[in-house]
Amino acid sequence: MVVEAGKQEVLQRVNHLDAQLTYAVSLLEQLVGRQTITEVQLAKIDERTKRLTPAHTRNVQGLVESIVEEHKRLHPRGPELTHMHIYGRIKTRWRAGKFDEIPDERYPEVEAYLREELRKVIVAKVLLRGSLF
Repeated sequence: MVVEAGKQEVLQRVNHLDAQLTYAVSLLEQLVGRQTITEVQLAKIDERTKRLTPAHTRNVQGLVESIVEEHKRLHPRGPELTHMHIYGRIKTRWRAGKFDEIPDERYPEVEAYLREELRKVIVAKVLLRGSLF
C-alpha cells in the first residue's frame, strides 16, 4: 500500500506539472501572437514616420520663409534668394525628392541647418549696416 500511495503521489505531481506546462505554453503562444500584432503595428508607424511630421514640415516652411524674407530685406534690389533655392539645397543635402520626404529622425539636423542659414543672413545684414548696435 505504501508503494501504491507513492505512485499516486508521483502521478498527482506529474499531472500538476503537466497542467502547469500546458498553461505556460498557452501563455507563450499568446505572447508570440501579441508580439506579431505589435510588430505589424510598429511597421505601420515606421512607414508613416519615414518622412517629416506635419508639425516639422510647417517648421521647415517657416524657417525657409524667414530666410527668404531676411534676404529680401538685406538685398532689396539685389539677387533674390528664393524658396526654390533653399528647398533645393535641403533636398540635395539630405538626398530627398521632396523636402518633406526626409526621415523625421533627421529633423533636428534640418532645423539646425536652416537656423544656421538664417543666422548667416541676419549677421550679414548687421555687418552691412556697419555696426552691431
